[in-house]
Amino acid sequence: MRSNRTAFEQKMLDAGVCDERCVAFCATAVALPGGETGLCLLGLKGNVLSVYDTDITATVGAKLYAVPLASVQDLKTTDSPLMEKVKGYSLRFTWGAQAFAFRNCYQSKAALAVLRGEAG
Repeated sequence: MRSNRTAFEQKMLDAGVCDERCVAFCATAVALPGGETGLCLLGLKGNVLSVYDTDITATVGAKLYAVPLASVQDLKTTDSPLMEKVKGYSLRFTWGAQAFAFRNCYQSKAALAVLRGEAG
């Protein structure tokens, strides 16, 4: 267990968005099953990646999706702004027949690495 958490990590942990690994980050949703786009918050708790509505202050809003990573297919990440621009995403995956894609999360390299490791 880490003792040097950032204020953001502690806020997400306290809000129940993530577990002790503190895998939580903001991103821009560019494709969600319900057609939603815009700023969102992603958090990993156990093996479930949740997508929350949020605002510029990272206030935890309504939970939009809870995706068990074991049933995710085709998880892809990019870890540079250039590759995000070329590919159009920094995180994307499918869950069943539903497509998810996010931008602006390439700075969350450690979190993306955990997601890649947890995905089925």
